[in-house]
Amino acid sequence: MPRSAEVDPAMPVPAEPESGTDRDGDAERLTAGQAEDLLDGLPLVPAMAGSIPEMKALRDRCLAAGIPVLVGCPPGAGKG
Repeated sequence: MPRSAEVDPAMPVPAEPESGTDRDGDAERLTAGQAEDLLDGLPLVPAMAGSIPEMKALRDRCLAAGIPVLVGCPPGAGKG
């Protein structure tokens, strides 16, 4: 097992930060409008369920991490 000071040649080399990241590789915060623009026209899949405050908090954490996310109700939800 290699010591921590040695470089393992089998380890992949980290890629350069992609656009949308700062020099440290941290994602830039997105706004809800930017996320909506990035996701426009893409197929979306419901991934979470929860209360409105929980979903807003999750959305805010995702946007702060640079992850585009939308929050909404599935079609027909709430109709009885």
